[in-house]
Amino acid sequence: MKKLALLSAIFGAGALMVACGGGGGDTTAATGNNGVVAAYVTDIPADQFPVFNVTLYELRLCNSTDGTCQTVFSDQNGVTIDLTDVNGVLRYLGQAQIPAGTYDKIEVVVGQTAQVTDNQGNTNNVTFTDIPNLVSCDAQSQTCTISVSANVTVDANGVTNVAVDFNLANFNVDLNSGQITQVDVQPATPGQGQTGTNVKFEIAGVVQSVGNGSFTVDWNGQTFTIVVDQNTVCEDMGQGCMPQQGWCVSAEVSGDPTQGGTLTAIEIERE
Repeated sequence: MKKLALLSAIFGAGALMVACGGGGGDTTAATGNNGVVAAYVTDIPADQFPVFNVTLYELRLCNSTDGTCQTVFSDQNGVTIDLTDVNGVLRYLGQAQIPAGTYDKIEVVVGQTAQVTDNQGNTNNVTFTDIPNLVSCDAQSQTCTISVSANVTVDANGVTNVAVDFNLANFNVDLNSGQITQVDVQPATPGQGQTGTNVKFEIAGVVQSVGNGSFTVDWNGQTFTIVVDQNTVCEDMGQGCMPQQGWCVSAEVSGDPTQGGTLTAIEIERE
């Protein structure tokens, strides 16, 4: 799915298999002094890379004053996402309860190796490198932590949405050395409960069941019902527009995934 940039009103801004599983996340309502935080990823694409696969392992909100971090999303197997495919949409990662309060840093843990395809169709493995105060890589785990300054207030009431925006246009990728020597990752934090009329979300997961005009997808401990109508656009779905049980699909949807329930498919693609 290649989208137009539709988020400007709210936000400032292959050999790798796209994972179709989800890490553990606490999807219950906020309790006590905890707030619910929902995590998303989006991007600003780079013209020179029609494909840019990155594997996400974890997203944390941190407080540099006391040095503590709270995990919002994690998947020990990693979730590989083509960042060019989330241009103009918010790819839903999951949600969790964390202590209410103010956090001044977002940490995103990614696989050290990414995969890019250039405009000539050549596919290359490239690696993130250490960048002071921005990227720190661990050779043993073969992951890198990208640290982003942020100002996120988690309230004990409602849902706080946190998005990480990969600005691929400002990445420096040296295909000769196979290294990523510059990254531009920015936070995008819409207000509590704010979704906006033009915001589109993307849900990916395994199809659990298929009904009459809808199907269910399981992702990160949540089950979503996706409605397919005459306006739904389908890609790589074979005959018809309804997926089969067990398929891994991604669906661009209208509706707020943090509220669960039923979402309407704008576009569906088999992964």
